[in-house]
This record gives sequence, structure tokens and C-alpha cells, in this order.
Amino acid sequence: MTNWIGRLTPRHLLGSWLGYWTALGALALWKPATILMQLSRGSVSAGVDDGTLTLTIMQGGATTWMSAIPLSAVFGWITIPPLLLWSGWMLLRPRRNALASPAAAPALDAGTPPIGDFSAHRQQSAVPITPLP
Repeated sequence: MTNWIGRLTPRHLLGSWLGYWTALGALALWKPATILMQLSRGSVSAGVDDGTLTLTIMQGGATTWMSAIPLSAVFGWITIPPLLLWSGWMLLRPRRNALASPAAAPALDAGTPPIGDFSAHRQQSAVPITPLP
């Protein structure tokens, strides 16, 4: 139980992110959803003004419920906890060594020598080439 985060697979990590975002959305929208269920006739408006996300529920010209939150807080709630989980996973997961044995790799042999001359020699053709009419 001491290193549970290190034993997560990428699939578990993605599932935990999706579960977190689902729970965050449910908790954030629970109150407005219950108010909307109780309203018979009303209006809902949402908007962004000066970096603040505002949600307003009105019934009969009167504000029934209103909430405002800075976009930086929304961005932080959406991104920071999954990034912390990912960074902990990266730091605590087991390392895989590229060289499993400490023995040195065998030396390479000399190989074949390079080809000496790459130049091509042009020869004159015995038949002259004439263009087609």
C-alpha cells in the first residue's frame, strides 16, 4: 500500500483523470441542476466577463441563483490535480534499465572496407542521338 501510485498503468491513470473530471462536474453542477428541476418557467444564462465565469438562473424576472468564479480557478481545478497525479506517477513508478546486465557490449569487428571510387565515367556513344521531328 506504500507505493500504490507507482503500480498504476497508463489506463488506470487516464481512468482516474476521467473519474475526477466527472466527479468535479457533478459537484459543480449539482446545485444549479436541482434548482432547474424545481423551476416551472425560467431562464438560464452563462457567460464570461472580465475573466469571470458567471451562471445565473432567473424565474419571473428575479434571480433565483447566481454563481461567479474566476476562469483561473476553473482552469486550476481542471488541470492541477491530474497533473499532480501524473507527476507523482512519473516519479514513483519502477525504473526499467536499458542494460539489464553490467557486462560490456561486445566490440564490433572491422567490417568491410569502403569502396574506393564512386565516380562514373561517361562514354561516347557510337550512334549519334538525333532529336525526333
